[in-house]
Amino acid sequence: RRMMACMPAQRWTLFRPLEPLPEVAKVLLAADHCRVKLEVEDVSCLDDIPRPPLGTTAAAARFPVLHMAQQGQLFGTHAICRFLAQSRPGLGLHGDSFHEEAEVDSWMEWLQNELEAASERLVQEIQRPLALRQKAVLDQARRDVAAALRV
Repeated sequence: RRMMACMPAQRWTLFRPLEPLPEVAKVLLAADHCRVKLEVEDVSCLDDIPRPPLGTTAAAARFPVLHMAQQGQLFGTHAICRFLAQSRPGLGLHGDSFHEEAEVDSWMEWLQNELEAASERLVQEIQRPLALRQKAVLDQARRDVAAALRV
């Protein structure tokens, strides 16, 4: 079993786009819960993120990007959140066994593929001006969220 301890001496920087991105809030919440200090930098595009000397680069990927001077970069909300959870094994956020880790991953995938997709459609429709809202779309989005929540 692999164990990873958070190395507070390392500098971890979260790069986010200039425009608001809900995924960034998820990473910041996970970091706060894991008691991991992240520096946050706003950039206009992925090309503005420094390339790591070693490890993977997220230049062709997507926001958010976690840059770790010693380890390279990670991209994607759930991958970064999993990494943060694993960086603090004492908190038990990623499970204490391979089976529990798989359970956490299963729920993360459900959240991303089922609930977030359905919720996004509902939120988009609710944020539209009242005169432009489509009742059929709103009703379907509500049904989709309800169905996703039936586990």
